[in-house]
Amino acid sequence: MRRIITMTLMAIGLTGGIAAADGYHDRDRDRVTVRVNERGGEVHYRDYNHRPELRVERHEYRRGFIWFGGDWRWRHGEWQWIPGHYARR
Repeated sequence: MRRIITMTLMAIGLTGGIAAADGYHDRDRDRVTVRVNERGGEVHYRDYNHRPELRVERHEYRRGFIWFGGDWRWRHGEWQWIPGHYARR
């Protein structure tokens, strides 16, 4: 009888440990997942700790204006690219 109880407790303990580890892995994976929308081709960066690389923007010199390059901003639970713009001097 003692052996059956011991084996049952071990099975419950191991199953609970696996379920807890699996749940942690899913949460961690969702946090760092990069998803691609097939229709629009948009990429969603959802990892707050790792900012995506800057994008290269081409701009021309304009007299009387200053160019401010684009940047990544954290909005609505993901990194969103804010494009660059010209501003008057």
